[in-house]
Amino acid sequence: MRALDWSGTALGPPQQWPQSLRTVVRLMLNTGHPVYVFWGEERACLYNDAYRRSIGPERHPASLGRPALDVWEEIWNVIGPQIDRVMQGGGATWNVDHLIPITRNGRREEVYWTYSYSPIDDDSAAGGIGGVMVLCTETTGQVRAAQSLAAERDRFAMLFEQAPGFMALLSGPTHRFEAANPNYIQLVGHREVIGRTVVEALPEVVEQGYVDILDRVFETGTAFAANGAQLRLQAIPGGPAEERFLDFVYQPLKDAHGAVTGILVQGVDITHRAQMERELRDTQARLRAALTAGRMGSWETDYRTRTRSWSEEGMALFGLDLPGGRGRVGGPDDELVAALHPDDRHLIAKFLVLEATQDSFEAEYRIIRPDGTVLWLAGRGLVVSRLPDGGPHRLVSFMADATEHKLARESLRIQHERLDLALGAGHMGAFDMHLQSGELWWSKQTFALFGMDPTAFVPTPAAILELLHPEDQEVFMRVRAESIAEHRPYVLELRTERPDGGLAWLLIHGQAEYDAAGRPLRNFGVIMDITERKEAEEALRDADRKKDRFIATLAHELRNPLAPIRNAIQLLRRLGDASAKAAWCHDVIDRQVAQMARLLDDLLDASRLSRGQLRLRPQKLDLGSVIEQAIEIAQPIIDASGHALTIDLPAEAMPMRGDLTRLAQVFSNVLINAAKYTPHGGSIALAAARDAESGEAVVRIKDSGIGIDQSHLLQIFEMFGQVEASSTRGQDGQGIGLALAKGLVEMHGGTITARSAGTGQGSEFEIRLPLSAPESSSESAPTLPSSTSTSTSTSTSTPATSGVAEADRPKHRILVADDLRDSADSLAFSLEARGHKVNIAYDGEQALQLARTLRPAIVVLDLGMPKLSGYDVCRAIRASAWGAGVTIVAQTGWGQAHDRQRTVEAGFDHHLVKPIDLDVLTALFPASTSASAASLPSLATPTPAPPPATGAVADA
Repeated sequence: MRALDWSGTALGPPQQWPQSLRTVVRLMLNTGHPVYVFWGEERACLYNDAYRRSIGPERHPASLGRPALDVWEEIWNVIGPQIDRVMQGGGATWNVDHLIPITRNGRREEVYWTYSYSPIDDDSAAGGIGGVMVLCTETTGQVRAAQSLAAERDRFAMLFEQAPGFMALLSGPTHRFEAANPNYIQLVGHREVIGRTVVEALPEVVEQGYVDILDRVFETGTAFAANGAQLRLQAIPGGPAEERFLDFVYQPLKDAHGAVTGILVQGVDITHRAQMERELRDTQARLRAALTAGRMGSWETDYRTRTRSWSEEGMALFGLDLPGGRGRVGGPDDELVAALHPDDRHLIAKFLVLEATQDSFEAEYRIIRPDGTVLWLAGRGLVVSRLPDGGPHRLVSFMADATEHKLARESLRIQHERLDLALGAGHMGAFDMHLQSGELWWSKQTFALFGMDPTAFVPTPAAILELLHPEDQEVFMRVRAESIAEHRPYVLELRTERPDGGLAWLLIHGQAEYDAAGRPLRNFGVIMDITERKEAEEALRDADRKKDRFIATLAHELRNPLAPIRNAIQLLRRLGDASAKAAWCHDVIDRQVAQMARLLDDLLDASRLSRGQLRLRPQKLDLGSVIEQAIEIAQPIIDASGHALTIDLPAEAMPMRGDLTRLAQVFSNVLINAAKYTPHGGSIALAAARDAESGEAVVRIKDSGIGIDQSHLLQIFEMFGQVEASSTRGQDGQGIGLALAKGLVEMHGGTITARSAGTGQGSEFEIRLPLSAPESSSESAPTLPSSTSTSTSTSTSTPATSGVAEADRPKHRILVADDLRDSADSLAFSLEARGHKVNIAYDGEQALQLARTLRPAIVVLDLGMPKLSGYDVCRAIRASAWGAGVTIVAQTGWGQAHDRQRTVEAGFDHHLVKPIDLDVLTALFPASTSASAASLPSLATPTPAPPPATGAVADA
């Protein structure tokens, strides 16, 4: 300080310093205690040599006289506020072991200080305080020593608490508990011991001599150790004493002068091991009795004496005969090593390791007896005592003949391998779940079925549910739960999305195992990949759908040309060509058109029957009336073939419930089949009767036809099944009629069978149907119409004009619309021939325009017209003010149930399937013309007809 030129500092030359500063500096330089002074507004820095050692070369001597902020910028946030507080009259401060890190000796150091900041009075200074004097002591060494000591104490406390044995710390001659770890507290029954003496906390140990031992250790300073010491403790005061066995040490604790201040108690509770040793000794006798019965043997190996003591059972097991049962351990005379199978002698090294590290271990190996037989032995080795170095002293071995068990396990292994092979070949997996714990086992094939990695995926009930398709999860849980609750197996087809994104179908067969009380224990079963089968089924369904669409389209397309043919033949008949040949031609054409229509109906019905979509409309019937209707359908074909038909029906009624149309279809198909397969001029006989025994109706249809070979009797009822035609017959059936008949009969709860004596000897078909109980006359079956047609109306009521002579029926203005010109023109000509006024349209737009202009009483619409469909035209007419009373008839080649439903929804009154019967159509016309006549345009201003080139029929 004296060598520094102070004139360049904020303090100026020392001669100008205030007296108070000079006094403080003089004291600072004459003391050996570290002192630091901050003076003036800039807090100029001054310090003595004792302080210099604490700040390092970085700040000495450069910091003398400099402003404190420049010198101590790195810690100014800590000391600045303290200096300001003192300068502002806040009084002195005191800090003990305060951490203030500073840079010294080239690095940042954590430095601890004990220091005070005190004001230095100066009358000339503002506020009367000129500076701050810092008295400080660096305590880094002491703090770190204290921290180290605390850490050691913490480590000791942790070791004390976590020691594997029990530990307690006793102080003074009265042995007062200062500490006890959890194991010690557990040993003494969780009693309150801290702060109490041993006598107070554990009075029962006094009479057992343990307090005397503690006194001796405290007095002599000599440790005491015990192994297997018996101790009786009362877990509950006054309660029964529990016997414990302990290995423990009383270790005296001494102070710096060697005086004993306390005792450390530490040890291990070996009660369990001691009990095992005692139980082993107690059971040895009982074990010996069981050894012979169980083909077991024992021996004891003493590694200290290198001898082996064999029991009689042990020698019998090995086939040995040793004097006194004494053998040798090691060397060429070791009888056990000599008996080992050569392939198992390497196990000796493994057993030596186990003996050195475990008190009990399992063993399995083969031996060769003196007679050459090989035995598998399995058992356990027990190290019952050890040498001081920890090595085995006495080893007791118990082994049993496990040959049969080993062979059984090998057989089981082979079976498992075969099962794995079978599961893999069949794309199947197995599962087994414990229902209470949810523990689930999967075979390796099951992982593959779900596409999961066995090393990464853990099968649990929740995880498995997530693998299933969301739409199948609820079904799986519900069906499985219901099946288990009802004690029955379950079969489910479920979808899973594999990690690669592929969708797989799985078939699950599962069932449960139950306890004696009927509670479910396990759910197990197999899983099969049926993806290929499902894809094949879907392909078949798709092919079936395409087939159905094809059949429906084919029927529609074939019906369209039939319509103008039928219309034309009906027109020709009305034109009155009287020649016999013309009449014959008319009959042939009409008959074949009707037959073609029936074949189309059968084809569609067979398609619906195969899909299970054919529905019956049962009602009360008389079987005789059904047969009469069937004969009317088949009669033209029978007559055309020149056959003689005889009918034998019972006089009494045969009531039943059934679908009139379908049953008539059954009998007509069988009759037509008989007519087709009987040579010209043959005979057909139909007889019906009630079977008194079964109460059924029995109808037999017998013909003199070509007969049926015995091998073909079942084939004829198969769909599209055909029997090869004989060489003398040029036609085969379509394989539809009889198959359809069989399906319809079975839907009515009946049966149909065929019999034949052989080829050329005719056939007989027997149809059995259930009959109803006889009813009163008031409940008799409804009267049937006298004729039927393959063209049917959706209307269920008999037309009002039924039975009215054609000449007496009213004449109507009719609009016929069909894009098939032949069909439209031929129908229009036929209707005009009956006196009606007819206009024609060939597309939907033209039909709607004519309807709005002419306002006809009747509109006959084809459904599939261009520009506007028949549905659209019908809806537009119905939406008009005049269209509500118009009779609108659909004539179409589409005749399935859903087609009829669409026409009803569009507003049609009737639905006729092409080719339509003109009588059936005209029977649907209104009985009066009053409603429509009023709306007809005045004939004074007729609506222009379409040009002749369009084929339209002009108004009459």
